[in-house]
Amino acid sequence: LHEAVRLFKEAVALDPEFHQAWSNLAVAYANLPDYDGSYSVEESFERALKAAEKALEIYPQSTEALIIKANYHEFHCDQSKAAELYENAIAFNTLDPTAHHWYAIFLGAVGRTALAIEHIQDAHRIDPLISAVISIEAELNQVTGNYARAEELHRSAASRGIDNGSLLSVAINHLLAGNIQQAREIIEQELDGPKPEEAQRLELLVNALEDPAQIEAFMAYIGTPDESDRYANGDVLNLLTILGSAHAFEFQAGFECPVVSSSLWTDSFEQQRGTAEFFDLMERAGVVDYWQKFGWPDDCASLDQTLAECP
Repeated sequence: LHEAVRLFKEAVALDPEFHQAWSNLAVAYANLPDYDGSYSVEESFERALKAAEKALEIYPQSTEALIIKANYHEFHCDQSKAAELYENAIAFNTLDPTAHHWYAIFLGAVGRTALAIEHIQDAHRIDPLISAVISIEAELNQVTGNYARAEELHRSAASRGIDNGSLLSVAINHLLAGNIQQAREIIEQELDGPKPEEAQRLELLVNALEDPAQIEAFMAYIGTPDESDRYANGDVLNLLTILGSAHAFEFQAGFECPVVSSSLWTDSFEQQRGTAEFFDLMERAGVVDYWQKFGWPDDCASLDQTLAECP
């Protein structure tokens, strides 16, 4: 990715009107923090936005640039603007799998799971071999309780290289399905695998599921959150939702723009969705504004009716 950035910069220096080089530069910047932990997420988003806006000045229908700009607004909790940009990107190019993929992740986080599944299935049909698409399709199936299909998809994604081939996502799927023993067996196998630290964290999570007194040990292992590391915080949020724990709110209490994900809509977290803390989290994340403009989440019945006017 660093080499890609260098080459795209050379390309736009040779031809400043080459919009695809600008949009690809934006994509490279946006992806850097995923692969280089030393690279600032905030810095990457700012650089990606500048490159995307340059591409859109030259070619306003650049799908790549639009989804990067959408992701920027999503990161900064302007979910309504993000949704508008994702929909524009798809309208300009319905055959771009990444546009459907990223929009599906967005829709899953705001609770519109059925529509998210439609878009991730579109992405899968367009290109059946993208492991990240298969992984998100698995996660969305977990939210709907289709655990058998989710396991099939998680194993398919792992076989194609997602998370270095780790089966920890399969273990998480078993935890959500209530199959703790099966999850523990996978975790024990993966402790010597490509992600031993994540396996150890999951092992502590299982202990907390079996004995609530162990939740504090799990939280101590997680440590103090770093608001700038949104990817790591998203992973922690997903684990706390499996516990159905209010620690999910405490973990992000000081965040100006909290992380949200599809895991907030799993059955294990249903009780927490009826609390004022949940509504506050979604309001700070810009999701309530999105609901009011684009429509309420699928599972409105799980929201406190004194807080939200669901149909």
